[in-house]
Amino acid sequence: MVTNTDDWGWAEIAVKSLLQQRLRSAIARTGLPPIDDIPLNRSKNCQQAIYVSAIALKLAPVWQQPPQAIALQVVENLKAPCSKDFIIEILPPGILQFELADAALAIWLQRLAQNPLPVPESQIIPPALPADELFPIQYSHARCCSLLRMAHREKLISIAHPDVSATPAIWQLAAPNPIPWLNSSGRLRLLHPAERGLISQQLTVVDSLVPIFGEKNGENQSIISN
Repeated sequence: MVTNTDDWGWAEIAVKSLLQQRLRSAIARTGLPPIDDIPLNRSKNCQQAIYVSAIALKLAPVWQQPPQAIALQVVENLKAPCSKDFIIEILPPGILQFELADAALAIWLQRLAQNPLPVPESQIIPPALPADELFPIQYSHARCCSLLRMAHREKLISIAHPDVSATPAIWQLAAPNPIPWLNSSGRLRLLHPAERGLISQQLTVVDSLVPIFGEKNGENQSIISN
């Protein structure tokens, strides 16, 4: 089930921001000294939506506890808010690993596809790119538009306002809605390495833009609806 996506922005769709907020709240619920800087990074495995945090190792000298014991406390406090969205593991010597579940990843992709994210005009700086760097970007954009038009003509998808003369800056996908990201077994259909690599790049881009276009608010925000 997809939650209402009408009011989602950069902060609400960034997985890293969401995880950092949940980790901060989980640490606060232990009753031990809080920490502002939550280490969290994407895994080097670009084929999976995995994040890792060494927060337990960072807290060990402060809390005077073994990293594994701290990791267990944090995970216990994360079970309720994260059980639907992430598969959580504790790796030696106390590293927290979060893998975005297929159902949550499908909803993340749906939000990204259906809702153009707001970009404040006051914060846009025109890129000073040389022509040889700008052309590949323009070509990629034109190629994507061409593929979308072809899919629309073949009735594989339906684009709102497909007429070039009336096309808005960002196309809206009218149908299918929601996009069938999952198969009958509830697994993500996108399995090719190129597809997974593109999803990985999308996660990285959105995570990177949060500090520019918006901070997370609302610790109970969830990728998947209840």
